[in-house]
Amino acid sequence: MSSDRHDEDGAAATTAEERDRAEPETGPSGPEAPGTSEAPGTPDDPDADPDSDAARAGTWPVVLLAPALLVLRFFGEHTWVYWATAVAGALGVIASAVVLAACVSDLRHGRHRLHAVGVALLLAGGSLVTIARLIELRPGG
Repeated sequence: MSSDRHDEDGAAATTAEERDRAEPETGPSGPEAPGTSEAPGTPDDPDADPDSDAARAGTWPVVLLAPALLVLRFFGEHTWVYWATAVAGALGVIASAVVLAACVSDLRHGRHRLHAVGVALLLAGGSLVTIARLIELRPGG
């Protein structure tokens, strides 16, 4: 057989040996197949996820709680400040509850224990202090 065979389009035809030496195709059975990813933390391997819910969620509700506490501290004698702080504080408390649920989930699964406990203590403490200050400074009370 001649190695100079051409197909209909004029391109050189490859032999079976040349195809075997070529790079493997990446298809459904190759490295890009679903369920075969090797990197931890991918959706295919949830147990090896280094970034759990608490680690991703962090302490972002403090962005709502801290200004509410500071405004109450320095301008608490005005009624409009109380109500504006009550709205921001309520949103912060609700956001804290969502993040606390993620922390409890991490604690139950044994992931990021120290981080989950720290976030839970910070957010629970901030929420309770905000509620206590709002009760203490309520107008007409």
